Amino acid sequence: MEKQFNNLIDYLKTLEVRGCITGSSMLGYMEGQKQDIDVFCYDEKAFTELYFELYHNKMFTILDKLERWKSDMFRTKNDFGNKHHTGVTTIKFTYNTVIELNIIYKKNCNNAFSILASFDLDLICKAYCLQ
Repeated sequence: MEKQFNNLIDYLKTLEVRGCITGSSMLGYMEGQKQDIDVFCYDEKAFTELYFELYHNKMFTILDKLERWKSDMFRTKNDFGNKHHTGVTTIKFTYNTVIELNIIYKKNCNNAFSILASFDLDLICKAYCLQ
């Protein structure tokens, strides 16, 4: 599992995406924990580019029915609502059937600092900018 986790992080770091990796994944792999990876995109264009990169990559699938519905709505340009009400768009992919990858667009967050500042946490946060 750790190898899959690290492979996914390494793969994401090769992408030319306006966004950042953040969340608990930046603390490294933690054995026994259900750990996912979060990629925040800085604009809708970056979210769209990343979505189609993953959607057409055979190593990524969408297993959850709700996530599949959101993906279908996004791909066919029908809106699935959250972006206009909460300012957040998210779709969850699964890498190699074991690691969950959330791709997220948060309105008005256009760099790693604004992403980290948007969390309501009293913790030190870390992000890896993909550009």
